[in-house]
Amino acid sequence: CSYCRLELELPAVSGGYASPQTMEGLPSSVKQVISGSAAGISATLLVHPLDTIRTRVQTADVSGVQYRGAIDCAAKTLKYEGLQAFYKGITFPLLAQAVYKSVIFTSYHAMQSLFPQTDGPPPIPRVMLCGAAAGGINSFVVTPVELIRNNLMVQYDHKTEPRRWRNSMELVKDLTKRNGITGLWRGIGPTFLRDSIGVASWFGSFEVCLRYLCPHIGLSGTPALLLSGVSGGIGFWVAAFPLDTIKSLVQVEASSHRGSAISVLLSLVRNGELHKLFRGFGVAVMRGIPGAAITFTVQRKTREALG
Repeated sequence: CSYCRLELELPAVSGGYASPQTMEGLPSSVKQVISGSAAGISATLLVHPLDTIRTRVQTADVSGVQYRGAIDCAAKTLKYEGLQAFYKGITFPLLAQAVYKSVIFTSYHAMQSLFPQTDGPPPIPRVMLCGAAAGGINSFVVTPVELIRNNLMVQYDHKTEPRRWRNSMELVKDLTKRNGITGLWRGIGPTFLRDSIGVASWFGSFEVCLRYLCPHIGLSGTPALLLSGVSGGIGFWVAAFPLDTIKSLVQVEASSHRGSAISVLLSLVRNGELHKLFRGFGVAVMRGIPGAAITFTVQRKTREALG
């Protein structure tokens, strides 16, 4: 069938049901880490400016800077702070990508191995269940990184008051001094929910597109991989965006909503501000499309290069 031919062309793309392959002297698990790391770093370099815009739009009330939308945010950031402002807080996310992708793909593969082996690809519900587990595990890695990134992102260089932290290390020292080491995991609850639901949708949307849509429209190889990656990126943000907004409000140091995810949600309900859960959704989807497409494509090309 056309999907079977496509599956053979794209070995181990989703890290789940393809047979592990080992090149001489390099275990397949190491190849998985290397290819995932390359994919994550490549995607971060491209989409971090969109992450900055999304976070600033989500937390506009905290900063006191009002935006008419994502384009207005990008224009004001460029005008008042310059191009470098779009890359605030990138150090930790860039360094953490090796861990992110290795955790996600390794956890996904481990979960798949717990199920009885069957002919053909695993059913979509199993794909999503394994994705949810992988996302939940990864949330414990990503929470402190996003805490640091988000707080640096919402520092505005054009304001009269000096910046509170000059770099990631200053912020880490400040947070751990005041809140202890566990304070770096502030927001773990909504992050766990976001990544469990989001990564389940990410893998599920990717596989549905790869198995059913691509063969139907005659796509195979790299174009099919790109389109399926786009589907995965959209699927993640459609499922997870409100939780991402809650997570950002919990984590940002200056937020008046700081507290538990439940208290943030109740505050928005009481103030009639539920619509704010979707601020920045457009830029999040714009970020998810190239990010996921590049992640899957670079992962495949790197694995091919490794043999």
